[in-house]
Amino acid sequence: MRLNMKKIINFLGLIIMILACVGCNKVNNEVINSSNIDCNNKYIEGLVIYKENDEALVVDNNQVIYRLKGLETDVDNYVKISYDGELNKNAEVQDITIKNVENVNNEFKLNSGFNNYEQAKEIVDNMSLEEALGQIYMVHHSIDSLEDVKRYYLGGFIFFGSDFRNKTKEDVLNMIDKLNDNSKIPLLLAVDEEGGIVTRISSNPNLASERFKSPRELYKEGGFDLIRDDTIKKNVILEGLHLNINLAPVLDISNDSKDYIYSRSIGLSPELTGAFAQTVIDASKDSKISYVMKHYPGYGKNSDTHKSRSLDTRSMEEIESDLIPFSKGIQSGGEAIMISHNIVETLDSNNPASISISNHNYLRNTLEFRGMVITDALNMGATEGIENMGIKSLVSGNDILVTKNYKEDIKNILEGVSKGQVSSKYIRALAIKVIEWKISKGLI
Repeated sequence: MRLNMKKIINFLGLIIMILACVGCNKVNNEVINSSNIDCNNKYIEGLVIYKENDEALVVDNNQVIYRLKGLETDVDNYVKISYDGELNKNAEVQDITIKNVENVNNEFKLNSGFNNYEQAKEIVDNMSLEEALGQIYMVHHSIDSLEDVKRYYLGGFIFFGSDFRNKTKEDVLNMIDKLNDNSKIPLLLAVDEEGGIVTRISSNPNLASERFKSPRELYKEGGFDLIRDDTIKKNVILEGLHLNINLAPVLDISNDSKDYIYSRSIGLSPELTGAFAQTVIDASKDSKISYVMKHYPGYGKNSDTHKSRSLDTRSMEEIESDLIPFSKGIQSGGEAIMISHNIVETLDSNNPASISISNHNYLRNTLEFRGMVITDALNMGATEGIENMGIKSLVSGNDILVTKNYKEDIKNILEGVSKGQVSSKYIRALAIKVIEWKISKGLI
């Protein structure tokens, strides 16, 4: 029988490719899910967003960020990097050898899922860099807000109990509408109205007939039907006050009364907490209120990051279980997630999740989240003393930065741009994503 040499060569090539991808399942002596490893396409295509010494950060269209050594190209370049080695999209540091770097002529854009890119891009193209950077900030409301919304072109504000205390509805509308009147772009206007011990608005009897109950209490009384009704009532009150974001639901898993997050959690299994997320998101889809799932990747038994550093030593298996509610919320169309300041040892033993590239990469790659990642307040105790928080929070995978220290952080970021260290194109890409969200919410 005569053998077909061409078929034999093709068959052997196929076997070699299969064996190569099998080998990709083992990285640094640890077995990793093969979906995290790029076996077939040996290149990274992305924007260079940060450079320091011999290291660079490159972000791809899905907002996965790679730390690379020896990348000889400037910040703001959109490049295609061929490499040898094994790429782990859940990790930050990549142990690869760069073979070749080519410039990509296309425009870099982030995949947001909001489908308003062209309109948003046109708006951002007419902004200065300072205006684009301001859109990324959603800051604490203060006595300086009316002036600062004009000076720093801020994207939005978060309101606390003190902002509503003893005010009438007319007082609140006057406060909020003045901010929007002084802003070129309609604002993201957020509040934590979780229910239970966190009720910024309904603790004021001038604004609500009664304080909203905690999700734990609501579920015990009437299950998810009562939670749905409660969400709709919250939406009506928030809309009536011209707010557009509720920083809820709390999806952290806790069944131990000693846990910091216990009283704010619903106290159910990960699967049922996921159903809680879906109930709240579905109940808000016909409203003007967006909900923000928090606190990724889950508080668990960790301490209060408002006060001090918190180290999460749970196994990856435990972490993955607590991520089920976020995954279900994403599947239901959740638009935004708030990321905590817990140091999650199994993903990144050095950095709080809020500035950890590995934590963000897991969210973008494994959970495939394309929406808005919002930081918990960057001026909390867990992040106190960390240098260059503005730049670190910008280039670690967040979309919206929440802080009282925005004046200093904005100054540092702009200095980083002028030094060729921070990407101005990435700032504009993030601003476009923020504007896309505002368009999708009907604000623009």
